Amino acid sequence: MDYSLDIFPPRKVAVAFPYDGEHQVLAMREREIRGVDCYIVSRSPYTQRGERRPLPSVPSRIGNVKVVVIDLLQNHHAASAPWGQESAIREALLRGVVPCNLTWDDVLVVSDADEVVSSEAIEWLRLHISAGVRFTGRLEWNLYSRCWGGRTLRPLGLASTVLDAQLVGANCVRNVGCSELENVELRVPPGYHCSWCFAGPGGLQQFRDKIAHIHEADGTDYVTIGRESWPDARIERLMKHGLWLDSKPHGRWVCPRHGHKVR
Repeated sequence: MDYSLDIFPPRKVAVAFPYDGEHQVLAMREREIRGVDCYIVSRSPYTQRGERRPLPSVPSRIGNVKVVVIDLLQNHHAASAPWGQESAIREALLRGVVPCNLTWDDVLVVSDADEVVSSEAIEWLRLHISAGVRFTGRLEWNLYSRCWGGRTLRPLGLASTVLDAQLVGANCVRNVGCSELENVELRVPPGYHCSWCFAGPGGLQQFRDKIAHIHEADGTDYVTIGRESWPDARIERLMKHGLWLDSKPHGRWVCPRHGHKVR
């Protein structure tokens, strides 16, 4: 029998993530589009805290790759469910499977907008994805730009087959503690997490916009920090010295053009 690619075409890879309007972080994905067949982007007129806002604008393409936009118009945030909106907007990503023309055996990468899975990892997943498995990775952590590296993240759930994602849900694909899938770590560099990469024009305001909408996490009271005053000078000081939001030096200087590292 002829098992040519005409009969069994290569798997497609779709990269899916919720989007809050982080335009610069979105633009950074253009560096890692090789191997991506479709992007699925979910958005909402409500923040993760349930506050009303305009729908973030989303481009029709990232590089030359099609973007399917999924709108979640309901507000799922409540005092009894503070993570309800974040959970719902991630589950909404599954509605992009049909518009992306994905089949059950294709790859669905589930991430956040600021988590950029590498092209190398995309191509590896295309060849190695298997049923019943959640592929995980430890993304490189970056502050302010690709120059500041620092805190290594815990393993994150990154990808599964489309069928598994539909059976267990997008949030289970992300959660390494969800026992419905077996955890298998990627054997190639998975990519990077650039949660605060807002250098360049408009970056300071994007920094302020983000800090106004984040939750408590990692033992840091981001809600209180977000309500503090964030003038340009304060943000620029953090960027200059590689400091985290609590002014602790979590980063290290790794820009190649400087030829040295300073902790």
